[in-house]
Amino acid sequence: MDATTIKGSIRIDLCKYRITITKKTHKLMGEPEYILLLVNPEDRTLAIAHSDANERRAHRIRESKCGEFELNSKVLLKTLLGLSDNWKDNHSYKVCGEVSEGENIIKFNIDDAVLASAEKEVNNAD
Repeated sequence: MDATTIKGSIRIDLCKYRITITKKTHKLMGEPEYILLLVNPEDRTLAIAHSDANERRAHRIRESKCGEFELNSKVLLKTLLGLSDNWKDNHSYKVCGEVSEGENIIKFNIDDAVLASAEKEVNNAD
């Protein structure tokens, strides 16, 4: 990671068909009220871009009780599941992505996802 790149993360819950954007990631993107979700099947990436109410494909996100931002989409998550060779239905994954300084977009590589329970085990071992 170079000096102009900052990392953020999302959780993908294939049981509840939910994407959770962490508070840190939301802040790195400029704290948007509306976002665009962009999937590139060839690169196996998901990008989340800052948007506004005028963009017809934009999703309005709201802060949850725990300060994170949630978005539900069965169709999108089934699409992402189909892009990964390692993901399993009814599991949750954490994916780290990078946002370049000065841009309001963060890109996540599906192949970099870590099973959420495995991620917790790694953190507890420290």
